[in-house]
Amino acid sequence: MTLAARNTIFVFGVILTFICLFVYAVAGYALLFGRYAGEVFSLSSVQTWLGLRWEVAPFFSYASLASAGVLGLISSTGVAVSARLFRRVSSAEIYFMTIFLMSLSVELVRIGQPLLEINDMPGALSALLTRIVLFGRLVGALSLFAAGVYSAGADYPRIGSVTLLIASLSFLIVYLVPVDTQQMNASFMNVTGGREAVDLLLAFLSMGAIVNYGIGWWRGHRERGGAIALTAIGFAIGKELVLHLPSIVSLGSGLILLGVATASFVLVNRSYYLWY
Repeated sequence: MTLAARNTIFVFGVILTFICLFVYAVAGYALLFGRYAGEVFSLSSVQTWLGLRWEVAPFFSYASLASAGVLGLISSTGVAVSARLFRRVSSAEIYFMTIFLMSLSVELVRIGQPLLEINDMPGALSALLTRIVLFGRLVGALSLFAAGVYSAGADYPRIGSVTLLIASLSFLIVYLVPVDTQQMNASFMNVTGGREAVDLLLAFLSMGAIVNYGIGWWRGHRERGGAIALTAIGFAIGKELVLHLPSIVSLGSGLILLGVATASFVLVNRSYYLWY
């Protein structure tokens, strides 16, 4: 993949993340103060993850949806800064880390679920939103894993082919997973068939990314490998906390980890590639 093609993807990512953030802000305003203020929509009291199932207070459902806004802000800021600073850096690791940051903005789509219910829209649209969010999660997890593989020493130059493989595999999984439009998690995601398998896959990819970055640090492939490994840990753990554990402690801790990891990703790599 040429630098021009990669930078085009980055520019597209900047535009996409800011559009998602803007639409989320407009939808949030409509729900809180605008046209839909005072409208009642159902809140799920149940959250499922890795085969576990537990009760969640309504406040934490709202907190989960609100955290998506902070996640979108982290995503749009991180992608914009990365696209600006690393526009002349051909590192595959930075590329896939940036794709991971882009994928976080897809979580903003969840705010569409209450709007669909208020407007009595077909369940197929609710299922579509769930599939879009799940696609973003898979792309993000696979991209973080790929970044870890390159950090561990991989030297496969066809980054475009890897990107297409990640997108195709994510689309295939999302297309085949059945969505139950009658059941909603507290995080505003429809329950999907075989969800335990999808959750395990995402968790496995997160752990794999951490292991790969640990290998890269141990082998000493680059300076400040420890800081980059800690950044990957922050991304992997923070993402899981925010996406799957709707509680103030988990959401707050996850957002802090993601924010710090994003800043670390930019600052450490900027220092490493300072001569560009």
